[in-house]
Amino acid sequence: MGIVFRPPQHETDDKGEALLYAIFAQLGWTVNRIGKDYGRDFEIEIFHSGKSTGILFNVQLKSSVSPSYSRNKEFLSVKLKIRNARYLAQELHLPTFVIRADVTQNKLFWSPPQCVDAHDKHPWPY
Repeated sequence: MGIVFRPPQHETDDKGEALLYAIFAQLGWTVNRIGKDYGRDFEIEIFHSGKSTGILFNVQLKSSVSPSYSRNKEFLSVKLKIRNARYLAQELHLPTFVIRADVTQNKLFWSPPQCVDAHDKHPWPY
């Protein structure tokens, strides 16, 4: 039996997930991993003063060690398959955010695909 190697992207994904948990924990919100991944990785529940607000939203997390920033560093790109983007933007009935984790800079960037115009070539900055 050969030596098993862990793919670098698995390490990157774990770092991105840890960053997501850390950021939302600071707010007192809960992060729940969704078991079967159909374009949604997490469900976030918003709490205020320790009490549930009843507000939930979905997150699709994309993690990278070297994301593609715009020239002016104000936003970065995330590639999604068209069918996945349609599902997130048009079929889900809960607010959904695509979150890009830059694990090198320890930063999260977000975009609400349900608010992006399908004809806009440069959607909302993250």
